[in-house]
Amino acid sequence: MRYPIQVPTPSDSTLVYLLRQGNYVLLVRHAATDWGQRDADLVNYSDRATQRNLSDIGRAQCDSISKAVKALGLKLGQIYSSPMYRCRDTAELAFGHADTTRHLFVKSKGSRDARVKWLSTPLTDGALLVLVTHQDPYLPLFRFQRDQLKEGDALLIQ
Repeated sequence: MRYPIQVPTPSDSTLVYLLRQGNYVLLVRHAATDWGQRDADLVNYSDRATQRNLSDIGRAQCDSISKAVKALGLKLGQIYSSPMYRCRDTAELAFGHADTTRHLFVKSKGSRDARVKWLSTPLTDGALLVLVTHQDPYLPLFRFQRDQLKEGDALLIQ
């Protein structure tokens, strides 16, 4: 398979229809971050000072997402976030809340299996399952190149 994978982009009206229909996974890469900060501790998720955090642009992205979710009347189901603050903040600012899970950050077989299950279990409640995460855990699943899924980008997955 050739890289980069081409991701189809539906028209705005089709995308709005699909989002409102629900029964999709909305996979969101955290919003824009301050690249002047580096992740110094990848184990202690509770110390914001040791992590790369959202930038002002990222916070504005989250505000735009939140307004769009409300304006479109989207039905949100479970919302999960990586425990890293850039993802937690994205989830809380854009979607109102999130349950954190290491499975959206850790690269292990158990976490990979959890991610595959979220992406492959059919949804039937008319809601969107929202996963706010990083690019690295999903690169091998989608065969993306690094940064093909930009900060603040999302995939709608059936």
